[in-house]
Amino acid sequence: VRELEPLNRKEENMKYGVGIDVSKGKSTVSILSFEGEIIEEPFEINHDLSNLDLLNEKLSTFLKEDLKIVLEQTGTYHLPILTYLLDKGYCVIAENPLKIKKYLDRNLRKAKNDKKDSLKLAEYCCDNWYKLKPNTIEEEKYKELRFLSRQYFTFNDIKVKQKNDLSNLCDLVFPGYYQLLNENNFLLGIIIFKKYNNPESVKNIKEEKFYKEIDKIAQKRGQSKAGKTLAINIYKLAKETYSLCPSSKITQPIIDRSVAALILSIETTNEIITNMSDLAKSMYEYKIVRNM
Repeated sequence: VRELEPLNRKEENMKYGVGIDVSKGKSTVSILSFEGEIIEEPFEINHDLSNLDLLNEKLSTFLKEDLKIVLEQTGTYHLPILTYLLDKGYCVIAENPLKIKKYLDRNLRKAKNDKKDSLKLAEYCCDNWYKLKPNTIEEEKYKELRFLSRQYFTFNDIKVKQKNDLSNLCDLVFPGYYQLLNENNFLLGIIIFKKYNNPESVKNIKEEKFYKEIDKIAQKRGQSKAGKTLAINIYKLAKETYSLCPSSKITQPIIDRSVAALILSIETTNEIITNMSDLAKSMYEYKIVRNM
């Protein structure tokens, strides 16, 4: 943020509009008075804590009730600065892009410029002062939940496809293996498959040694009981089945990447669900809905 002389507007009976033009990782900020005076020429800030604190320091020279801040909804780019300003108690409006576009289109000159856009947003704020409805923390939580929900379904679709691909791969290199997996042992099972992905790779090891190897893997995941059951079933299957695609330098890298990609998708969807649950628990409706 540019170093400017500190302002003291707290005793003036004047309203101010702040326009924030948001980009990825940074924003351009302008401040206008109701009379159209440029209080702050456009200046740029990054979306890191030190820059946001400097912005807060500048805005704190105004009475909060005399200040409204408008920024444009931009998917996820605007969320850091919006959340920060809401936490600080400012009146912030994340406006619909179509409304902003319609307002900006009044100007016949269509030049795209972040500094001009931030001034236009500040002007929009002043012109629509009494119509603007501020965002709330609760509204932002709903938006975050919707965003997380979209991401969950996106990654879940990827996960389903990867599971199908791995199932087909198992049918080629270790027929029957995929059918040994269930909800409780799935992650453990595909980790084992990455190392023992062919009947021959299992039969070449003594039974007791194989069980010990699987037990080591299972204990790291805290699934010793599931590991023992799975080890017995895998060893039994290895004696009864026949690989259509023997293990080779070609198949191993494909198996490694397939398993790694699927594990990442599983961990990602699990993390998203956890975040959604934690966010939902902070909302007043959560207990009511859970009681139903």
